[in-house]
Amino acid sequence: MLSRAEWDRLLKSGSDVDLIGVFSELPEDNMIGFVLYADGEICNGGFFQYYSNGIFSAREHIHHLQQLGLNQLADVVQQTLNLFPDSVQPVRLESDLVPIDDRILQLLGDRSCLDNLNIDYFEVNGTNSKGPTLVEVACAKHIRDHADEYWDLLEAGY
Repeated sequence: MLSRAEWDRLLKSGSDVDLIGVFSELPEDNMIGFVLYADGEICNGGFFQYYSNGIFSAREHIHHLQQLGLNQLADVVQQTLNLFPDSVQPVRLESDLVPIDDRILQLLGDRSCLDNLNIDYFEVNGTNSKGPTLVEVACAKHIRDHADEYWDLLEAGY
């Protein structure tokens, strides 16, 4: 657990990556945790993995990206969602005998349309460049802009 003095130093002189690293253990319903975890899924396995894991609400993800000012990334996620009938993402159901990845392929025909949007996401986000990504920079800025709220989360034991 960080002391308040360490927190203040991190806010003032820590790197964006170090700052958001403190929040890697926050609950996923926290906006920063949600966006970072979703970004990790996309960067690890693309949008096919993002939807196949069935963990994320794409609509909630889009909303969080917009809150962080990441409108171009929100637009790319929206484009992936628009690929599904009525822009409704498939969800994993306990009673469903068809694996979700098979259902996604049935709905899309193949995964190439998602793969093409992976490239757009990676380019906008700076995923393959050195240094922090756009998501990391925006998350760190949000934490710095709301430092007291995030200190309260840390103090509460998250």
